[in-house]
Amino acid sequence: MWVERTVDGSYTLTASHQVFDIMAAANKEDGSVSILADDHGSTILSTSTQHRDAHVVGILWHPSKRLLAVGWSSGTVGVWSDTEEVLREGASHGCTITCLEWNTTGTRLISCDVEGEVIVWKVDLRGKISSICQYRLKAAVSRCLFRRPSAPRSENKHLPECSSFFLTCPSLGKVFYADDMGRCSESGTTKAKILSIKLLDAKDEIAIISEDLVYSQYTILQDGKMNLENEIKISTAGFNSAKDMKISWVDDGGIVAIVSGTSKIRVLDVMNEESAMLSCGADDISINSITYCPTKNMFAVGSTSGSVILWKYLPPPATLKMKGKTEHDTLAQRWQMLANLTITDVPDTIIWGGSGTSLIVQTKNSLKIFEEEKVCCATHQGYSILQLATSVVRIFKGDAILEIDVQEKIRRVAISNSIFVVSTGTSLQIFDFPEDLSSARLQSSINSDSSLMCIDGQLVLAAYAQKVDVYSMTGALKSTLTVGNRDGAIRFMAASNNTLAIVTAKDILKVYDLTRREPRFITSKSTQVIQSLAINKAGTLVAYTGIAEDEDLCNYILVYSIEKDSFFSYDMRPFGANPLNITWGCMDQRILVCETSTQEIFTFFVSFEHGILLHNRYNKNQEVNGKPSDLGFLIGVSMPFHFFLSGPTAATASIIAKPAPDFVGLETAESNVISAIIEFCYQVDIDNVDEAFKALNKVENDRVWRNLAKICVKKRRVEVATVCLCNIKHAKAVHALRRVGIEGSAELKAAILAIFLDMNEEVEEIYEKTKRYDLLNVFYQESGQWDKALDVATTSDRINLRTTYVKFGRYLMDTGDKSGAIAAFEKGQALCSQNPQTVFGSETEMKSYAIDSRDKNLKKWWAQYEETRGNVADAMKFYDEAGDHLSIVRLHCSSGRIGKAIEMANRSGNPAAAYHIARYYERENKISDAIEFYGQAKCFTQAIRLAKEHNLINQLINLALQGNNDSMMDVANYLEQSGANVDKAITLYNRAGQTAKAIELCFQAREFHVLDELAQTLGPDTDSELLHKCARFYMENDQFEKAVGLLTTAKQYRDGLSLCIAKNIIMTEELVDKLGGSGEDSDCDAEFLTRVAELCMQQKSYHLACKKFSQAGDKVKAMKCLLKSGDTDRIIFFANVSGPKQKEIYVIAANYLQTLDWRNNANVMKAIITFYTKARAQESLASFYDSCSQVEIDEYQNYEKALGALKESAKCLSKVKDSMAMEEKLKSLMTRVAYIETFVAARASSNPGEMVGICDQLLREPEIDKAVRAGDIYALMIETHFSHGDLAKARELLGEMQARTASMNLDYYLVCHTEIHWF
Repeated sequence: MWVERTVDGSYTLTASHQVFDIMAAANKEDGSVSILADDHGSTILSTSTQHRDAHVVGILWHPSKRLLAVGWSSGTVGVWSDTEEVLREGASHGCTITCLEWNTTGTRLISCDVEGEVIVWKVDLRGKISSICQYRLKAAVSRCLFRRPSAPRSENKHLPECSSFFLTCPSLGKVFYADDMGRCSESGTTKAKILSIKLLDAKDEIAIISEDLVYSQYTILQDGKMNLENEIKISTAGFNSAKDMKISWVDDGGIVAIVSGTSKIRVLDVMNEESAMLSCGADDISINSITYCPTKNMFAVGSTSGSVILWKYLPPPATLKMKGKTEHDTLAQRWQMLANLTITDVPDTIIWGGSGTSLIVQTKNSLKIFEEEKVCCATHQGYSILQLATSVVRIFKGDAILEIDVQEKIRRVAISNSIFVVSTGTSLQIFDFPEDLSSARLQSSINSDSSLMCIDGQLVLAAYAQKVDVYSMTGALKSTLTVGNRDGAIRFMAASNNTLAIVTAKDILKVYDLTRREPRFITSKSTQVIQSLAINKAGTLVAYTGIAEDEDLCNYILVYSIEKDSFFSYDMRPFGANPLNITWGCMDQRILVCETSTQEIFTFFVSFEHGILLHNRYNKNQEVNGKPSDLGFLIGVSMPFHFFLSGPTAATASIIAKPAPDFVGLETAESNVISAIIEFCYQVDIDNVDEAFKALNKVENDRVWRNLAKICVKKRRVEVATVCLCNIKHAKAVHALRRVGIEGSAELKAAILAIFLDMNEEVEEIYEKTKRYDLLNVFYQESGQWDKALDVATTSDRINLRTTYVKFGRYLMDTGDKSGAIAAFEKGQALCSQNPQTVFGSETEMKSYAIDSRDKNLKKWWAQYEETRGNVADAMKFYDEAGDHLSIVRLHCSSGRIGKAIEMANRSGNPAAAYHIARYYERENKISDAIEFYGQAKCFTQAIRLAKEHNLINQLINLALQGNNDSMMDVANYLEQSGANVDKAITLYNRAGQTAKAIELCFQAREFHVLDELAQTLGPDTDSELLHKCARFYMENDQFEKAVGLLTTAKQYRDGLSLCIAKNIIMTEELVDKLGGSGEDSDCDAEFLTRVAELCMQQKSYHLACKKFSQAGDKVKAMKCLLKSGDTDRIIFFANVSGPKQKEIYVIAANYLQTLDWRNNANVMKAIITFYTKARAQESLASFYDSCSQVEIDEYQNYEKALGALKESAKCLSKVKDSMAMEEKLKSLMTRVAYIETFVAARASSNPGEMVGICDQLLREPEIDKAVRAGDIYALMIETHFSHGDLAKARELLGEMQARTASMNLDYYLVCHTEIHWF
């Protein structure tokens, strides 16, 4: 029901809050804004913003707080706090504001003006605003769209909110991307001006409709750039000028509604290229405004005739099953006109208030506010109460009906077995009524403004913010229970069997016992965010729906057991459904029913032992007799019915009793039968079959057993369903089940039973789930659903597509639709097999169809028909159209027109036609021509047969080469037996893959010039005797390399090796590999491989020898072979690979590397050290370090490096196991280290006297020359005296030096820094 209220006044703009029941209207005369609120149906004008000269050009409410953003034509931007009644202004733009937009949390406000200036404001909780950043664009901005974060809240909860947004400049056809950090860049551009833009949040895409009527869809990149994905031209049919267009976006799938000053609404499904025209009345009216409400799937349009028309959008089902087109698939049928609201003036603009609960129509002199009042209703144990009008309610049970006018506006109702209560907002009116509903009597009226009340037996409970009053039916206040402030206000309340459950604003569940005079507190539980509440009949179980952590929507059902003090939960997320409301069954306290956001009804059993068990689910708006049901929300459950309020499209409000799926056809069953069925269902759900059948021991109703069988089929309990069917003697179903046997799956058995129980939807679901599309196809055929059968065959069962079309054609023939049958037979390519004479009826009709048809099979059939009648010309014509060249050639040959037959055969290239001509020539004894056409027909066997019969050797060989292996073998055998052309026979044997036979024939015929070529093709599979025979042939002819090759092919490796040694055959890598054979051959033992390696050594093929020694396992000899090759890189590589298993290889390699110029090659030196280290040859490594030390002294006089090398040598010697010789060697080495250290210290000394003293001491040491050369000591002393001018001492030392080292080259030791002519 839509109730109209009028607010007089002249307003330019209106805005409604999405959360609070308030709205704002900009006054036309003085530039102020009025705040309007609703208080029990009356309109109150609250405080207005101050008057000013400029007029208001933009108003927008905060997403969640009572803050209003206002923009004036002077450029001023402010935020009005409705709670504080204070306006806080920001810096002025300087010109008219064009756009205001809040972000989703209300922390940012964007304002834009006509000159393209954009300011980003930061807004605090009180509405204080401060500028963060601003941009200057090249044109006016008309829209601002905030981009939502791409990451889920749970992943992004610790990050600051995304404050990126898009700005549109329609005149430039450009979209800009900006944020609150001062970044702004061009995001995308269109070819024409932008008419409308939509941000598709779910897909992170943008859709734009431009002035040239092009729909463009863009994906948004991470940096905000727009990437064009799709572009569709919208037809201009039904549109006036683009300037007059008003566009409203319906959803994110590309559906838009457009009006352009006519009486029609054009709805476009752009992505699916579908459109519909919705008529709003006479052609002389003009639609001037349109707005869409996504929460209600409804748009409102205003017309110049003074009316507002409401249209409801019915989205297509989320999952469409395979079926033909229905009226619900068309776009036009998805829209339904709901109401035509009449107003006295022409509407200027229309907006939706709140979440679609109100509609605000702005006219020239007033505001028309239409509010949708929810119909109050309730039900309890078969009694129902429904609001019919503002103050009228109807109570009914079965056929008994009672209507009462309470004389006040009804806000809420409740009912029990004997009383009902009406809340008017100011009072609670309590009525009682008899069982037959003959009358109702007002028992009492209680002054109460409570908006939350319920009935428990004879008690009436009214809840307020922090308390609950408990009244008797006479209106006497029995008791009051209070709730602490820290728990929050009461949000939900439910009572049953003297047990009260309430939920507070802080999601705390409290339970009380009402049996005593004063309510007794039982428990308090802190729970999840609660969305609805219900308590079972016995007052022992409390059910509610909750939201899991980090989720936005309700997704859990929870049940609290008061007796057990425990919780049960059921996760609804796997079903993709969000619970909306829940209710307990009245007859059985275990039954819990839940309505979800997917329009589905879920039924559960709740017990202490098994928790929450899902029993069944169904779509409340599923089709009935081909038409969808139109049900509102679930209001109660009393088995066998679920009670719903009528849907929004119903002409009048009513309560609809819909049988639960388990009780369809049992609506009038007795209560004991209903209880037995409920018990059976529960026991089956907990897998207790014996108890399930015990519950039905007295039930003999066939309808009951049939329903129970259906329940078991849905549960896939085939064995239980079989018992149920046996009880009603359904022999056909049981027999069909037995034919399947024990091998059939439970799913397929359930499908068989579902067919006999007329559960068509269940059959479809099972076959689709198991992907048995062949059975689904057959099911559709047998049930007469041919459109579905053809769809399944086309998409999923193509192997049976032709068969399906044939059966469909026969079905159409039986129904008298010959034209449809012909089309079906053609698609099934089976028109001819169906006896066309029967299908067409008359010869004339059949011929006419054959002429016009493109079916070659039909044309061929008609040609054969004409041929049987002797009409050769017509037959040949139809044969030609059918492409049957064989039949044309056959007719030509039978008529003696062989030339035309040959011409047709050559032109068509048809092998069958050529074969027919060949047979013709053979009968005429024209052998050469017959052979030629047999060859064209690829019938070489027939051609060879003729050539052999007439000894046509040349043609015989050519035919054999063109044929297959059998043909070549046949001809080769023929030539061999004839004794002529043996060489040709050998060639054919070889071509046919019979190389051994060809070689045998070579030896027999002594065709040795062919043998060489054939021998090269012999492989391991060839007979060994033949290989030996060929090898002996080559040895006899001194072709030893080829002989060795054949011996290795025959796996006679030792014979091959002996031949290589005897004839000194050069060993190549290929030959060596052949001699090696595979590791599994018995001949390839270590001794044999060693012989091969030694032969390679003799021929100085060191690399090959190394390879064979390695294969023989003798890595040391392999390394020695490499040493002889001198290939340093390979030596190092081989040592690294083989050294870890044999340390000796490291030593050998290192010893070899020391013979190289390791002094000038750092890599070689490094390799030597590495190999000695890995081999743990410490003594050898010490000797190498000693050699390095001596090199540093002899060549570079670098005693410092020599000292380091000697120390490393000492470390290595110290690791050698103790022995007298090693101790002496280490002692000698350490003495040398000491001498060198002393000499190095002398060279480093800055005191000449000290340095000379050290040198004198060293020269006196008897073994100094083993560590430090005397010449180096004298040279140091001479250079020191010379540099200090002591020439006499220098000459003296020079004489000593010459005397001690007479053969020494003095220039080698002395470095002259000046001219010493006296030397």
